[in-house]
Amino acid sequence: MWVVAILFVGAFSESKVHDQTYNQSVNELLKLKKTINLSDSLTVKNQEHLDRLIVETILPHWYKTPWDFDGYSNVPKKGVIACGYFVSTPLKHIGFNWNRYRLAQQDATTIIKKISGEETKFYWNKSPKEFLNLIKELNNGLYVIGFDSHVGFLHKHKLGIDLIHSSYYGEICVMKEEALTAPALSDSNSYVLGRLFTKENLRKWKENEVFKIL
Repeated sequence: MWVVAILFVGAFSESKVHDQTYNQSVNELLKLKKTINLSDSLTVKNQEHLDRLIVETILPHWYKTPWDFDGYSNVPKKGVIACGYFVSTPLKHIGFNWNRYRLAQQDATTIIKKISGEETKFYWNKSPKEFLNLIKELNNGLYVIGFDSHVGFLHKHKLGIDLIHSSYYGEICVMKEEALTAPALSDSNSYVLGRLFTKENLRKWKENEVFKIL
């Protein structure tokens, strides 16, 4: 059942993440996927735990993987990876049934609309501070965020808001940084935001339903 699975998530993410290979971390999450009962409600607490598992045990394996505009690596820390592929590829590995190439090649707004559908939110002509103040009302969790010419993950949690992305700023690699001071936010005048695990996405993920890209 879903509640039992979530108790397992907490224990795994806190005690084993540093000892896991990427494939082991992916397999652990895929095992969890099989335990989810869709008749259970998707509570905020459950959603946050699932998001945290991805943030703590999947995405960190990709940190320091070099960014390149034409990069499409399928293996963490090998080759190079563009921002769109950093969104489509790890999620493909953990069971989102889509063509990672087609999704990554779309513009940021289209990527997020394909993932979050009608729950996509738009914020036009906002400064980073204005945008981050506006999303304080949203639940904690993992979101996909789009900028004028960039895309990545936004993790809102009790201690703050982090941007996780394949960055062409600074070290020019996959990184996690505080959203407020991230150059990607200050270089954009508009933001598009979509929750990763909406109720519909949880169902698609669980049932291995194909996400139609084109």
